[in-house]
Amino acid sequence: MEYYSEAIKLLGGTTIVLAAFFGFVGKIWLSRIVEKNKSELTLELKRLEQELVASNKRLDADLQHSIFVSQVQFDKEYKIYGEVWEYLVELNVSTSQLRPVFDTINENQLEDDRKRERYNNFATPFNKFASTIEKNKPFFSLAVYQTLSDVRKACYNESVDYKHGKSSDQNYYKNSVENNREISALIDLACESIRFRLSEVIVK
Repeated sequence: MEYYSEAIKLLGGTTIVLAAFFGFVGKIWLSRIVEKNKSELTLELKRLEQELVASNKRLDADLQHSIFVSQVQFDKEYKIYGEVWEYLVELNVSTSQLRPVFDTINENQLEDDRKRERYNNFATPFNKFASTIEKNKPFFSLAVYQTLSDVRKACYNESVDYKHGKSSDQNYYKNSVENNREISALIDLACESIRFRLSEVIVK
């Protein structure tokens, strides 16, 4: 114990020795914290780097699937879709009114006269729709054109069935329901096709 006390005195006293001891321990502790933080920081940087690489790859993939067009072309195409959709709504209504399931029939009107009247009401929006997509075919997406053509064909088929069918036929109204269900599904596909086209286009 005496040797210990003498050693303490030689080193400058208890306070100095403790200060030196805690300073030494503090350096070790600080060094370990720094190393730990450096390790965690390195891992975090690697994670961020991987996320950045993945994000760049996704962006490159999106750009590869994007289509660059001029402002003039985009405006032209957008206008076409607006006009076509307006005529399509009218066509859908007139087609569904050819032979609705809950039909109201004027008993004083002959069936042939009634069919002629309804067919004429159908023909006007059908011709507008068909004419618009054909006149503008070179100026908008081929995929959209195909979906719109499918709608046109389905509406035409329903009009033919109506024109040459008889209300007394066994499946007269059943066929109407099936045809209109198909038309509605095709219209939904056309809508999604237009939305996708507008989302993939990037104006230069």
